[in-house]
Amino acid sequence: MTEEPSRASLREEALHRHQRNFRRVLDACAYPGTVVRLEVDARPQAHGAAPAALGEALFEAVSLLVDQATTFCVVDAAHAEATSFIAGETHARPCGAPDADFLVVTSRACSSVARRAVLGARAGDLLAPERGASVIVGCEYVRSFGQSLVRRSSPAGARSSKPPADLCRVEVRGPGVDGANRFVVDRVDWALARAERADEFPCGIDVLLVDRDGFAVMVPRTSALALADGKAA
Repeated sequence: MTEEPSRASLREEALHRHQRNFRRVLDACAYPGTVVRLEVDARPQAHGAAPAALGEALFEAVSLLVDQATTFCVVDAAHAEATSFIAGETHARPCGAPDADFLVVTSRACSSVARRAVLGARAGDLLAPERGASVIVGCEYVRSFGQSLVRRSSPAGARSSKPPADLCRVEVRGPGVDGANRFVVDRVDWALARAERADEFPCGIDVLLVDRDGFAVMVPRTSALALADGKAA
């Protein structure tokens, strides 16, 4: 008979998983447009399951970056539960979207709400460009174009969602990219809002996309984007 793991062992396992995942997020930052996969443990953890509005994969990404020294805002029509959960687990302080260090856009947030939040995200200024916000966007589906650019293998036994019918191809160029990196994603509201902002470097926002299976891709402010229809983003 198999014994259930203790809470202490679950915490230790989660710590090692966070360390591996943080390394993968650093890889994603170093190689914009390259898809990595975060490990997500679907078993109940010491903190309990993340609210449905967040999901375990999006919360895993949030927990790697948000802490007590930062502020955040959840972008979702019904954000109260997710906001309370993140604040309780990370000790970060919730605030309004224009003042937040991190915007957390849930996968179910409608395009108009998400776009408005990204447009209003803090860009920093020439004296303090590091105060530009980071936007963590929950998606249904993110993959490298042709599955050839996934830099990390999937966790053993992990399943992947089937791709939605309507996907957009995104091309990333700029520092950290040899030529161009391409990936597909089910939403581009963030990219259209990013283009509309027209930030001038070094000011701007950094965007991390995370889907429900833990696939993630980083688009920093230094990157130039182009969508499949030829629009710059």
